Amino acid sequence: MTQTATPTKCTECHRPLRAATSIARGRGPVCDLKVRRRAAAERLARPFKDADRAATKALRHLADKALVPTAAARQYLMVATAGDATYLVDTIARTCTCKAHQHHSRCTHLLAADVAEITTSRRAAYALAA
Repeated sequence: MTQTATPTKCTECHRPLRAATSIARGRGPVCDLKVRRRAAAERLARPFKDADRAATKALRHLADKALVPTAAARQYLMVATAGDATYLVDTIARTCTCKAHQHHSRCTHLLAADVAEITTSRRAAYALAA
C-alpha cells in the first residue's frame, strides 16, 4: 500500500509549499517577506511615541507600493497616503521632505524606507538580530 505525504502548508496563508527552502522556513517567499517586514517595522518603530501606529503606517506604505526608488543611491520617492503629494526620502542623510519629519525629525516614510532596505538586503538577518 502506497502512502502519499500530506503537503506542507504555509503557516501564514495555509497554501501548499513546494520549494525546499519554503518548507524548511514554514512560509512561502511572499509570506516570509511580510513576516520579516512586520518584525523590522516593530523593531524600528520603538522610538516613536505610538510605535504600533507608526509600524502599521510604514507597512501600509509598503503594501500600497508607495515607495519608489530613484536613480540616486538609497533615495526614494514616497507618495502620500492621500495621493496628493510626493516626498523625497533619503536613508543616508536620514531626511524626508514631509511636514512630520521637518517638525519631529521622525516620520513613517523614512521608517518604511528603512524597513524596505533591511528586508531586501542580504544582511537582513544580521540587522534584525542586532
